[in-house]
Parts: sequence; C-alpha cells; structure tokens
Amino acid sequence: MIAYIGGKYRMAKWISSFMPRSMKVYAEVFGGAFWNYVKGDFICDEAHYNDVNRFMVNLFACCAQPEEFSKWVDAVEPQDRVLYDKYKQDIKCYMDPSAPTFPIPQFEIAQKYVYLVTQTFSGIMSENAKMVDLKGKYKSKYLSFADRLHKPKICERLNKVQASNLSYEKFVPMVDSSDS
Repeated sequence: MIAYIGGKYRMAKWISSFMPRSMKVYAEVFGGAFWNYVKGDFICDEAHYNDVNRFMVNLFACCAQPEEFSKWVDAVEPQDRVLYDKYKQDIKCYMDPSAPTFPIPQFEIAQKYVYLVTQTFSGIMSENAKMVDLKGKYKSKYLSFADRLHKPKICERLNKVQASNLSYEKFVPMVDSSDS
C-alpha cells in the first residue's frame, strides 16, 4: 500500500504466481507494506497481517475499514511542510520505547503516520527523516495511497484484513492450519 523498506511492490504478482489461486486463510507473519496481499493474484476468505511495527499494524487495521479511513486521509493535502513537521512531532511521542502503547485501530495516528512515510525517501521514518519536496512535478505517494483506498477491488481485499502486533512465535500458531 505504501513505499516501505523491503517492500514487494514490483514482485507481488510474481510471488503470488507460486501460491494457490484460492485459499481459506492468507497470513503474512512479517507483513511490512503487505504488497503480496494487496497486489496478489489469488482469492482468500481471511487475510491476516502481522508486524512488529505497531504503526504499520495500526495502518492496516485502519485500512481494513477503507470507507472510514479514507475520510481521514482525504481531509489533508500532501506536500505541506508545516503539517509534516507537526505530524512528526505528534508521532514522535509514540515512538519512544517507554511510551505506553495506543489501542488499535487509531485512525488519526494512522493518517499522520501514512502522511509521514509517504513523503519521505523510500518510506524511511526516523527522527532525521526529511520531507521529499516534489516541487509540483510528480504525484505524491500520499495521493496514490489515498486513491487505493477508493478502488473497489482493493477495498474488497482490505475489508478482509485482521491486523496483529505479535511475535512470530505467537502469530504462527494462531493462523497455522490446513487451510492457511
């Protein structure tokens, strides 16, 4: 859904060609940007997303409700440096390892996070990240993300997503079955 280090955007169709065309349960243990599922050429009844990055888990928990989440995403315009800096400060308090975790889903946190990662180089979100200025020449990745939330085929897939923020030791037994 977004640029992310290690993302499989360009390889998702190829990877899905090795999977069964139809399955009951699809699960990503280390979900990342979830491109294998979003762009995959297969059908499933359930989709499970898991990742250690709580912000990504929250993002996909919100994406599982695309109609609601798109209202948050559509409410702001990309390439606003003041807004970028404000969101960076807002999110920073949640990045501290000693900070209490936030309940999922949180649409406002997800909107701010996706705003930040879609406007940094390769989706790298760190304290030193800077907004990439497109100078009006290119379409913002934030707008591309927003467009995906309005595509019926993608929304149909996103509605099936169940997001988890578990260790792989806990996640795998939860989703492992003869149908997954």
